[in-house]
Amino acid sequence: MVRECVRRFSGAVRPCRGFALAELMVCVVLMSVLAAAVGLAVHGAQRRSAEAQVRFAQVRKGSRVCWTIREHMQFANQIISMGPSGIAFVYADLAAGTPTTVNYSCHDGGLYRSVNGAAAEVFASDIYHFDMSYDTVQREDGKYYIRAVNVTVQLGDDTGETFQQYIPLMNTPQKP
Repeated sequence: MVRECVRRFSGAVRPCRGFALAELMVCVVLMSVLAAAVGLAVHGAQRRSAEAQVRFAQVRKGSRVCWTIREHMQFANQIISMGPSGIAFVYADLAAGTPTTVNYSCHDGGLYRSVNGAAAEVFASDIYHFDMSYDTVQREDGKYYIRAVNVTVQLGDDTGETFQQYIPLMNTPQKP
């Protein structure tokens, strides 16, 4: 069936162009499927982005914990006490010109730091696992010295990020 729609200058009638109802319905269904696919892709990307942000925050936190402990410990002159969940040591603070005593301990899901005998403050929270292992060496005088400390920090829960930092001690302090 041809409808008359437009007359040209010559007076001839040309048929209308457009979609039949069936063609229009097929186009609407295809566009709906495409829109749903795009919506699902956007939703998935947003969810992955949120997970990535949480993971990135854990990486920053774990790296900061390991970096700060390394900055304090690498120049330790004397180890006061040491154990698997903490250490107390003295290092020469060149900026202050005096020795500084630092104590790190982990308990109740938090890593605590105390400087020069001040009250311990929470240095990092949400710690699932914290461990310090010591690389010791026995010298000719029969005494044990600490060559390095390996710090392991696991954040969140048992599926959280795990960070390890091997810290060589420049002054090789004696083991208490």
